[in-house]
Amino acid sequence: MKNNIPNDVINTINKLIGISMIRNESDAVEAFVRYNLQLLDELHIIDHGSTDHTREILNALKEEGLPLQIYTYDENAYIQAEIVNKVIEFVLSKDSNITHIFPLDADEFIYCPSRQKLNEFLAQIPTDRVGMYTWRGYLPNTTKPDAHFYKNFTEQRQEILLTPKVIIPREIAKNNKVTIGCHYMIDNENKEVPSVVFRSPEHRHFYAWFEEKFSAQFIETDELWLGHFPIRSVDQQIKKTLEKSLIMALSLKENKTGDIAWENQLKDLLAKNMEISLEELRLIAFRYRATEEGTTTVAQNQAISNKTLELKYLHLVESTPLPTVARLILALVEKLRT
Repeated sequence: MKNNIPNDVINTINKLIGISMIRNESDAVEAFVRYNLQLLDELHIIDHGSTDHTREILNALKEEGLPLQIYTYDENAYIQAEIVNKVIEFVLSKDSNITHIFPLDADEFIYCPSRQKLNEFLAQIPTDRVGMYTWRGYLPNTTKPDAHFYKNFTEQRQEILLTPKVIIPREIAKNNKVTIGCHYMIDNENKEVPSVVFRSPEHRHFYAWFEEKFSAQFIETDELWLGHFPIRSVDQQIKKTLEKSLIMALSLKENKTGDIAWENQLKDLLAKNMEISLEELRLIAFRYRATEEGTTTVAQNQAISNKTLELKYLHLVESTPLPTVARLILALVEKLRT
């Protein structure tokens, strides 16, 4: 699809917001907020019982005057789709200026050259479709925490499975729901909402799946995608693995279901005496939600940003994952007592 949208239509696009449900992302959350607010007008963040200093960082950012709304959800169950859908319904009822909603995780950074360019892309989403753009997963280049990973990580993995995230026009948001991960939407009959997909010309071989599942239309571009940074350091990966394994263990006891991926990662960590080399860390990032291949493949080198953000709250990022996990255990024990 070509961009032939008149400027007066583009300029009617008014307010873009992000909605995120996050937990224990203190090493990334400040960069996530500051970076994505360069393109979005407002962020609505649900803190899911963080036991590191994520909530303190969010409160400090809001006190600065950044357009940030903070909600809390402290139950054990990870019902992301249900919570995000409730927040979408709430914010639409309170703000008639919102035109598009971007569900985001704390490790997802929107790439687009400018707000004007983003507006042009959004104007190309038909009123009866949800927008989609896709992950470009980044490989870490260090085992140590790097506060400016969004700038210093440059290697994008070869995408084995092309993972979409939705961009939701207001009218679509009114009558449809996001699914877990906010990768697509369903209507009242649980059918996938048709999509228009912003995708690189290099990814044409993925078209058939999108056409079959989402009746997709395509806009080929390398100027709108989602930088994905799920693996940022050894400490962060160990923290995530311990935390997720603990939560999944409780879920398994309560409802006999759980994500076995975290159990397998914990077993692997124990087998290696809780040590991860850079090569192993990169392989974890390459495999993330995509493949079991044994070697990494780099698609291209492109940082998501060349601009260094001013990060003020690095002192709140702990140098070890142990306090976060210890606090989580105490919080879970307290809940089990009540």
